[in-house]
Amino acid sequence: MNRDLLDDLDEFAPGDMALRVLMSTLESAPTPDELVGQQAALAMFREVHTPVRPVTRRTQAPARSRARARHRVPLHLGGRLAIVSTAVAVFGGFAAAGYAAALPAPLQHVAYRILGFVGVPDASHNAPGTGRSGHPSASGPGATSTGRGPGSSAPGSPSASPTASPSPSGQGSAAGRLTATLASAQIAAGGSVAVTAILTRHGSAWSQAQLSLQELSAGQSGWQVAASAATGSGGQATLTVSGLTTNARFRVSGPDGTVSQELSVVVIPPVSLASAAGSHHGSYVLTARSALARRNDVVELQVLSAGQWRLVRSRRLDKAGLAAFTVSFPKVSTTYRVVLLASTVHGLSVSNLVTVVPHGHGNG
Repeated sequence: MNRDLLDDLDEFAPGDMALRVLMSTLESAPTPDELVGQQAALAMFREVHTPVRPVTRRTQAPARSRARARHRVPLHLGGRLAIVSTAVAVFGGFAAAGYAAALPAPLQHVAYRILGFVGVPDASHNAPGTGRSGHPSASGPGATSTGRGPGSSAPGSPSASPTASPSPSGQGSAAGRLTATLASAQIAAGGSVAVTAILTRHGSAWSQAQLSLQELSAGQSGWQVAASAATGSGGQATLTVSGLTTNARFRVSGPDGTVSQELSVVVIPPVSLASAAGSHHGSYVLTARSALARRNDVVELQVLSAGQWRLVRSRRLDKAGLAAFTVSFPKVSTTYRVVLLASTVHGLSVSNLVTVVPHGHGNG
């Protein structure tokens, strides 16, 4: 390529650095590795390059017309236009070869920098290794793809640093499941609690597995092991706690961290009512007693009136579990009872009935 053309091009477009780099690269001698794809590039160049047909005598305009043309178009501008036309033709062939990735690595990289926005690939797509300057090509370490940051992978391809998905953990890690049921959620104080547990693994009964019944009684701060048993052939076991006097919660634990749901048990302490003649004439004393209730638990004396129970008065149990109520002799037979109110320790309990008859009719 004529160096004068490059000088004219510099004068015509002094700010176009990319085009000057292109022309300088085209002027230098090729290396053997850059001649790869030469024939394909030349063929594509011939397709897009249209040589300037020489002006013959037959096509020459009359002298007067040529004079008018010279008068309209300055000579130096015509020369510049010829330079630009030649550059456009060369650049068109260069762009086509670059789009087909048929250029040597350095030229392909230049084409990518100039025309990468229209899809021309970089040299890393067809010429791995180093360029003429000895620097690593764009496919080396630290290279980034257009539109993605360092370390990202192409869509549909595995990541350069795959992350393993965490495996499930916690309860039921071995596909085990433990369920528990109560024979009754309410028992008399001092009675027994029977919990039936069923253990399965992958949907089938898990036999010969050790189970523990854990108890959290009212007022306790932690779970305590209350009973243990092994599952039978059907994956079932019954665990029993006896002598329960306070409300409690229960759960069953098994192998591999399996734990059942929590079950609540309400304890009903017994309460009784007795009558005796009062110290004053014309009165009776009704005494409530609950040995398994606690001091300061509240009991209510209730009277049956018109088919409904109505509150008479309330008392608190003393340390012996007693509370006394004084009532007058009624004009007609009257029926009483006491109710031990529920607390965090026990449930609500109702006493026996006591009927007080008018004086001289005896007491039921």
